Amino acid sequence: MATYRAADIDVDTTMCQGLGYCERVAGGIFHVDEDSGLAVAPASVDGQEATDAAIAAEELCPTRAISLRLHQTTTD
Repeated sequence: MATYRAADIDVDTTMCQGLGYCERVAGGIFHVDEDSGLAVAPASVDGQEATDAAIAAEELCPTRAISLRLHQTTTD
């Protein structure tokens, strides 16, 4: 039986200052948009590695602009 996590991602653009910490630790998920200067991310990620990277970005964000809703899924 394999277990992996997934996460829904929300970036609060009123709190984000575009500092790029999220991009440094999870560049495959987050990036700072050149036009808006704000972090952008997909609505969700799937799989353990991507979820762990999103968690690291959430924990590192100094403005707490990133919030995650974690999902644990088990497959046979």
